[in-house]
Amino acid sequence: MNHSKRFIGGLLGVGLAFLSQSVSAGGPGTVKFDQSSVSVLEEAGVAIVVVERSQGEDGPITVAYSSADVTATAGADYTAVSGTISWASGDGGNKTITVPILNDASPEGGETLLLALSNATGGATIDPTRSTASVTILASDGGSGGSGGSGGS
Repeated sequence: MNHSKRFIGGLLGVGLAFLSQSVSAGGPGTVKFDQSSVSVLEEAGVAIVVVERSQGEDGPITVAYSSADVTATAGADYTAVSGTISWASGDGGNKTITVPILNDASPEGGETLLLALSNATGGATIDPTRSTASVTILASDGGSGGSGGSGGS
């Protein structure tokens, strides 16, 4: 029986090595926002939101993005953005979306807009848990609701 136990242990070791190798397999990858929410002070002028490609770098891919009003208003609080982000084959680096923030004189609390990813190409998928990111613009004009903090970079 002792010999049988060693043999089973050997099989488990081989099985674990195989599973480890299959997890790191290539492919076009998954695209997602690196954070589900970002906060920025109104006077910062821009909000920078990071998009990452993970779980594979095989082949070129693209993903579309766009902004939408929640409580912030495009043209008054920020400039609406839309476009396409591209990765070359072998490129696993992070990309950024820059949202221009408009600094107005109106006293107001924090206001939010939403960024969304869509239409991935090249066989890539969009992570459904991070397909959107909220951007909160914190008031810098003495309005209520702002915390005075800012998002990290």
